[in-house]
Amino acid sequence: MNILYIDHYAGSKSMGMEFRPYYLGMSWKEMGHNITIIGSSFSHLRSCQPIINGALTSEKVDGLDYLWIKGVKYNGNGFGRLLNVMQFLFGLFFYQKKILKKSQPDVVIASSTYPMDIWPAKYLAKICDARLIFELHDVWPQSLTEIAGLSRFNPLVIFAGLAERAVYSSADRVVSMLPAIHEHCSKLGFDISNLTIVPNGIVVNDWSENEALLPQKIRAVISDMRSKEHLIVCYAGAHGVPNELENLINAAELLRNENISFLLVGEGHLKSELKDLVETKKLDNISMCESIPKSFMPKLLRSVDVGFIGAKNRPIYKHGISPNKIADYMMAEIPVISAIEAGNDPVKEADCGCSVAPSNPEALASTILYMDSIGQSERKIMGQRGKEYVLQNYSYDILAKKFVEAFK
Repeated sequence: MNILYIDHYAGSKSMGMEFRPYYLGMSWKEMGHNITIIGSSFSHLRSCQPIINGALTSEKVDGLDYLWIKGVKYNGNGFGRLLNVMQFLFGLFFYQKKILKKSQPDVVIASSTYPMDIWPAKYLAKICDARLIFELHDVWPQSLTEIAGLSRFNPLVIFAGLAERAVYSSADRVVSMLPAIHEHCSKLGFDISNLTIVPNGIVVNDWSENEALLPQKIRAVISDMRSKEHLIVCYAGAHGVPNELENLINAAELLRNENISFLLVGEGHLKSELKDLVETKKLDNISMCESIPKSFMPKLLRSVDVGFIGAKNRPIYKHGISPNKIADYMMAEIPVISAIEAGNDPVKEADCGCSVAPSNPEALASTILYMDSIGQSERKIMGQRGKEYVLQNYSYDILAKKFVEAFK
């Protein structure tokens, strides 16, 4: 089977996020399918960008065929990013002959986070009589109004709403990362018998530890925490508004006199503000370190005791969540504290930690104290349950096979 996978922000193991097209593509390749991945030449999610030779560049990445549509570099969410998106969408139309000659698809997957790629994907699928699959990352335009704070009368919100309706009237099948999306799809007239849930996942082989050492600062911080015999609560990921790290910082303030330390690893547009908050509160039980390559994540997470994930309480999460971070914590065999109110609860499903209400530092602090009180052996049992669960449900080999069922 020939698969054309459209993902504006597609990356690879060497380039960085977003990893999903790469990992699914590698699994499909092993299953005997041919995959062509189309992405923009520039994405803010990647740690490095592809080398471009013209308006449309073909490249082999670990045996996978990639096509890069040239797009402008941008910073933030301003005009440059919008122009980059428009270049990608129009490029899919403009270079359709070259794209179809390269891929000759039996299946076209539209998976660009935003839903506007449904229009060029539908066009490409129609030309070659291919099945059209829409891969749902987030619910637009609801994400724009609730997370980005845009007015429902904003032209981008209206445009995204039109695209969302086109998804459910055009796609042969929807593959959703959000496990509780059924009611939403049904309300928009989509036959949910054509809906398949395929969450984000992990690659088991990636969890062989890199022999290289963690950055010296992180090693020194962890060593100091261990010398004090502290419980180490870790957050590893983006430092942005959706992550609600101020809730964790406020909980740390309540626990400043306990034998508990907090390690925050990552970058993001709120990091400087969070650093200022920690300094203002004079919290010496929090250490904030730079982000690390994905290959170092197993070593980092296996060096701590508890993993934290949080999010603000928003209606959009009723559709469910599928964060890579929870799967990473599970693979590291550490218990998870989740401060997210959502339509699903993977931590509860796996029985691998505790779930608490968001934006409640008192409840979070109490849960962290509980994790400290149960001791290392009980935490280890929780962590083992998490790893068993993630291996059974989140391995990309399993997810890729489930995804292929949606092609039939």
